[in-house]
Amino acid sequence: MATCGPFAGIAYAMNVFRDFHITFARDNSTIYMHRHLYEDDTPRWILHAFSVCVIYANQTEATRGFVLKAFHENVNKLKETASGTTFTPREKLARVHALIVYQTIRMFDGDISLDQQVDDDMPLLDAWNSELGKIRDSLEESADLGAIELRNRPPGSWERWLFAESVKRTYMICATLKIFWDLMKGRREARDLGNWQFIHRWTLSRHLWTATNSFDFFRAWEESLV
Repeated sequence: MATCGPFAGIAYAMNVFRDFHITFARDNSTIYMHRHLYEDDTPRWILHAFSVCVIYANQTEATRGFVLKAFHENVNKLKETASGTTFTPREKLARVHALIVYQTIRMFDGDISLDQQVDDDMPLLDAWNSELGKIRDSLEESADLGAIELRNRPPGSWERWLFAESVKRTYMICATLKIFWDLMKGRREARDLGNWQFIHRWTLSRHLWTATNSFDFFRAWEESLV
């Protein structure tokens, strides 16, 4: 029987969050991270997170101990960057992407100690996401434009759009993730929307997000922008 009513959205979100590491390991992408975003000069945290996703998704009873050791080592390496102040916007985005993956793995693993680590690291994810919010605001050039006006003002490059869109989507996912975790723990009511009380803008067109090169992107911009 299909899930319906007020819990349908929660069930869908649970499935999406639970499969983030599988999607990343299989497709080198997620709904908030385009597969071409880190194609060149890949930040080390993305390589670490990708490796963790691959081995975690393929763990066996015999390898679980080593998988968790590798997992904790890479999480700790990422958290060591928390005191850094000289990161580029792209590196800041990469840190959030890696931490999202680690958080969602721990949320659904079933290990009580990993469950506690989600709580321990949620403030860090919040802080890093707040930095993304500032980056998003500095990139936003078209928040008040309608569809026709947007179509007539294409981005300067596909790469610039990929980064800006990934920032917007990631900021939204982080806000959702925290709300979802609080709901799971009974610390928030479904009607408490948190950051959702504010206006968020992202691109709904699947054709733009799934474009694999600059030519296809700008063609989709003309034909499919919504």
